[in-house]
Amino acid sequence: MTKEVRSEVVLDHVIMAQSSSVIDEVSLNSAVYLKLTDGHLHLMKIAGLVAKGDIVGLRTILEQKRRFGKDQATDDEGEDINRSTADGRTALHVAASTSNLECLELLLSQPTVNVDAQDVNGSTPLHLAAACSELAAVRSLVAAGANVNAVNVHGNRPVDYAKDSEVEAFLTGKMAAAAPPVPPQRKSSHLIELESELPEDITRLKGFCIDLIISQSVFRERCKETIRQLIEEKHVALHKNRLLEQAAGIQDRETSERFIDQLQYLQDENERQAATIAYLKISIQMFEHAAAQQDEYYRKNLADLTKQHNEQLQAIFRRNEETEKAFLAYQKSHSEELAELAKLRTEVASGKGKPITTKGSNASLEAGLQAEVQSLRKEQANTVAEKLALEERLKLTEKLKSMAEQENTNLRNDIGKLRKLMQEEMLKQLQEAREEQDQMDESSGNIVFTKGEGGQKRLKGATPTKLLERLLDPAVHDHHFQQTILLTHKTFISSAALLESIVSRFREAASGLPEEARSQSPVLSRIINVLKFWVEHYWSDFADDASLMQDLRAFTDDSTHNENLISSLRSAIKRKSNSDTPVVDPTTAPPKPILPRALAKRYSIDGALFTGRPILMGGLTVGLGVDRPTSWAPFSGKGKLPEGFEDVKIKLPDMEPLEVARQLTLIEFELFRAIKSREFLDLAWMKDSKETEAPNILRMTRWSNHVVQWIVTEIVSVKESTKARAAVYEKIIMLGHYFQKLKNFNGVKEIVAALQSASVYRLKKTKEAMGSKHLRIYDELARLVSSELNYKNLRAKVRATDPPLIPFPGLYQGDLVFLDTCHKDRLDGGLVNYHKLESIARSVLELEAYQQVPYSLEPIPEIQDYIRHYQLLDDDQAYNESLACEAKAN
Repeated sequence: MTKEVRSEVVLDHVIMAQSSSVIDEVSLNSAVYLKLTDGHLHLMKIAGLVAKGDIVGLRTILEQKRRFGKDQATDDEGEDINRSTADGRTALHVAASTSNLECLELLLSQPTVNVDAQDVNGSTPLHLAAACSELAAVRSLVAAGANVNAVNVHGNRPVDYAKDSEVEAFLTGKMAAAAPPVPPQRKSSHLIELESELPEDITRLKGFCIDLIISQSVFRERCKETIRQLIEEKHVALHKNRLLEQAAGIQDRETSERFIDQLQYLQDENERQAATIAYLKISIQMFEHAAAQQDEYYRKNLADLTKQHNEQLQAIFRRNEETEKAFLAYQKSHSEELAELAKLRTEVASGKGKPITTKGSNASLEAGLQAEVQSLRKEQANTVAEKLALEERLKLTEKLKSMAEQENTNLRNDIGKLRKLMQEEMLKQLQEAREEQDQMDESSGNIVFTKGEGGQKRLKGATPTKLLERLLDPAVHDHHFQQTILLTHKTFISSAALLESIVSRFREAASGLPEEARSQSPVLSRIINVLKFWVEHYWSDFADDASLMQDLRAFTDDSTHNENLISSLRSAIKRKSNSDTPVVDPTTAPPKPILPRALAKRYSIDGALFTGRPILMGGLTVGLGVDRPTSWAPFSGKGKLPEGFEDVKIKLPDMEPLEVARQLTLIEFELFRAIKSREFLDLAWMKDSKETEAPNILRMTRWSNHVVQWIVTEIVSVKESTKARAAVYEKIIMLGHYFQKLKNFNGVKEIVAALQSASVYRLKKTKEAMGSKHLRIYDELARLVSSELNYKNLRAKVRATDPPLIPFPGLYQGDLVFLDTCHKDRLDGGLVNYHKLESIARSVLELEAYQQVPYSLEPIPEIQDYIRHYQLLDDDQAYNESLACEAKAN
């Protein structure tokens, strides 16, 4: 068969294939390069030569094109090797589909040929060669650089049209080789560690996989159980919501939205009222400070007046005393004279009975006696007159005393009125001076205030310089502001810089004052009081920073300071350096412990082993991580019991829930009291450095997790009967009830968390065997610590309760997380957001207040050790034990 006949046959074959189902999708045939008009085949010049297989003619025209250029090598039609028809097809498309390898190679050898030319359907010559199963053409095109990953408008690549297995395999290999290398994935440290721990032995690896599958199955079942629990809680919550809506008269969505708007309004109103209360508290503090100053002034004046009055009274009393002494001396002398007169009269009387010797002697004696009597009578009259005069003077003195007392009473009333007027005047002057300074600062952009509902100003933000200025200003009587700045100052200034600023301000204020006036300076007194407060309340800032401590001691040791001013600060530093300020001892006597029968012999109420506090405790300090006495360490095996005692084993059924609650409360209060205020700042417990920045918060968190898991283990470990397990369940509920009575709200949260865990919550038969009383108590505990409305019930209960108490720290940690994430540290203009600092300080200071009042309870080491050293089940083990107690319902 000649080449012309073969080309026509091939073209006819391709046209037929074009209508077939395989080629119809992409219309990939050489026939698309042809136009069928009136039965004649019209070809472009190059494409026609390729279709006929005229290699000689094709080579001639291409040689002419190369030698003479395009203008001379082409005819009038302006032929080009890459010229295409209206459908976008070129000569290379024809060569790829006609098995004319020589023409194909000749075309591919041309430097200007476009090997990836596309028609209107986006198909390339490689698409056509693959569809026609032309392996040699496919190889040539790929070798010439054809794109094996080219995609047409139908989204197909050349390999998608390959019917021949060899063509398909060849294209697949080229596609794999052309694919960009996949960069190796970077393995995490956890994945590397896991790969290093995987066993290389196939058998062991198989066992490991089986365990993993089993664990995954258990985890899946637990997830299903948890989901069922959540669905059940959701239905209960929806039912409660419907009941509440019905009780509130909410019938439709519009009514519900109106109630929500009202609630939002009430919440906003509550916040405004809280701001008003805060302002009133500040005003009260200012009044109290001004009143204290005026009271001190008036007390001093009253003391001076009282001193003068007392001196006058003392002078009157001395004169009266002298008069009384003179009167007594006169009475004594008069009595002696009367006695002498009586004696003389007796002698005279006795002389009348004797014979008269001489008349002249008797007459002279009688005359002398008469004269003496007259003299005595005269002296008696004078004495009586003096007595009357003294009595008159005494009456006058008493009258003067009553007049002085009345005058003092009037003076006190006048002083009270004057004090009130001076207080009002001083407060007015302080407010005017402060307002003037605040207006200047606010106009300069160094401070920002917000207005409350009553128009009062509240500090919103300020520069660090202005905050320190207000801290040291004696006209600012805001104790809460002082607490806030000293607690949170590290958010905007370091402790070293703060101390340096305070010392500089002290020296600046003291430089212009004489020595005797420094002790009376309100500015210097305020600075010393601020330093003293810092030392007494946040001693850890100095104890943990040797350089800061050195700077503080250098300031106090400066000989130029007034001793009266600096002595109180030195005393505070000395007291804190020797030992931390002890927590106030409980004033009430501890209640009598309720001991298990196994411990009854060890503790005797009237004996030597139990008198107020157990002697067996030795130097024990209740709390985690504290060394126990070396003389006796129960359950540890390191010490020996005292002679006559055996090592007893106690269990939860042997103990009274009230006493267990007391011992857990003692442990948890020690953990709570050990938390420092700084650990709550800047979300220290969530950082990578939490072990060093918030160690005590982590200790309490881990202890709470230990207690939760202990309760779960106690319940699921009872498999004897449902009744026995229900008894333990009831005892745990009573434990939570006594936690509430002891005001240990952290303990209540632990109990509810344990009873709501997946391993315990699913024990429906156990709960059905319990009494209604215990179920009612559990519902009360769950409502108390519920997280609904941001722990509304728990917040109200804690704030209505007097210490000692243990709050749930997670409640305050959640508030601090919200404040830290939802409020900026800096306001516009770089001002410190004081409102955020104040809110943070309010939460932390509330926790500080609860730490100051301890419990008055007797520690029982055996009960505490039982809980500390209890062998816990992990979550998977506890869930398996729960399944062993009550199998899954079908």
